[in-house]
Amino acid sequence: MKILHTSDWHLGHTLYNYDRTQEQMAMLLRMVDVVREEKPDLFLLCGDVYHTPQPSAAVQTMFTNALVAIHDANPEMTMVITAGNHDSGTKHDIFRTPWRALKVHTIGSVNPNQIEDLIIEIAGKGYVIAVPYVNERNMPKGLFQELLNKVEEKNSNNLPVVMTAHLTVSGCDFAGHEHATDYAVGGIDSYHVEEMGSGYDYLALGHIHHAQFVHGGHHRVRYSGTPIPVSFDENYPHSLTMVELTSHHEKPIIREVEIETHRPLVTLPTEGAVSWEKAKQLLANFPDDVEAYIRLHVEVEDFAIISGGAMVLQFARIGRNAFIGGMSGVGNDVLPYAIYDGSPRAVYRTINRVGLMRHGFTNEDMHAIHSVYSAVFNGGDGTVSERLAKVRKEVKNNKYAMDAIDFIENRSKRGIGTSKNAE
Repeated sequence: MKILHTSDWHLGHTLYNYDRTQEQMAMLLRMVDVVREEKPDLFLLCGDVYHTPQPSAAVQTMFTNALVAIHDANPEMTMVITAGNHDSGTKHDIFRTPWRALKVHTIGSVNPNQIEDLIIEIAGKGYVIAVPYVNERNMPKGLFQELLNKVEEKNSNNLPVVMTAHLTVSGCDFAGHEHATDYAVGGIDSYHVEEMGSGYDYLALGHIHHAQFVHGGHHRVRYSGTPIPVSFDENYPHSLTMVELTSHHEKPIIREVEIETHRPLVTLPTEGAVSWEKAKQLLANFPDDVEAYIRLHVEVEDFAIISGGAMVLQFARIGRNAFIGGMSGVGNDVLPYAIYDGSPRAVYRTINRVGLMRHGFTNEDMHAIHSVYSAVFNGGDGTVSERLAKVRKEVKNNKYAMDAIDFIENRSKRGIGTSKNAE
């Protein structure tokens, strides 16, 4: 039995509000080409078809059109699609019956009283145990082994047995995932590979985006990874997995088919961070004929704090001893010694008094810095430049206040934003 194993398409995903339909369409067309070339007996899509449980009508149409095109590329092939933690299991189950006309089996949930529904026989070729994502609290105890035992009873011809799951297995490389630890990735607690039972010839996994074999799986347990990067931190090749099984208990033959990213996600520099001037040079040297999303790693000045969930636009410069509030959206430079907060766009609030006191700033230092920012944000006679010239005379002997003025006049390239309720 020849198998194409893929997962984690995340259709409908946007990158910082940039629409990615073109890239997703290019990936789907590549899938069609691979199916036409390889002629697999079985196509496995192991969860996270969509990026959200409620995808738009346009995204659902893109997916259904792709399934029809994949079927037409190899009409004899069976397709098995399971729901992931990003998907709505109900949506998968609703269309179960009509999809079977195209030899497509969609599995969205587990009914503990009808677990036989998760077993799909590929006539003369083998068996598939298709397990979708199941919340740990609702996972029937011993489900995997019970299913494997039922297939063993049916499998009198010693045909290959494939099982699917969408979960985290201990010891996997979760590079590129946020909220990931050795115990859970993306909100899904880890299973030990031994908990998946025994008796399968290949365990096709979804959820982890980096294609890899699972340690302890004896070259039979594999994440296919996502065929299209979902974040800049997924800085590794993306692919699908081709598997060939000759009979039950035989070792699978496995190879990767790389999927070229239509519009790659590039980080400059590839390691570390650089000054704004060096970052601009890296960007200028990037090939003009390569379409890409580019993230710049720019230096943040000393002792700045960026709170959890805050998003900082590339190119932005964060001044020293600044504090950015949680879940804030920063689209401009952030003044040194200041607090910025707010969503969708952070604004200047006041100076970072607590942080400055912790680092030994005196009341005189803080008063001088505050005078500079009051001159900028609280208005008064003249232009900002004129007001800065006036306050410069008052604070010229304070190095921190003069540093704040230098940031405004020379180091800031994207502006310092606006103020709301500034003190």
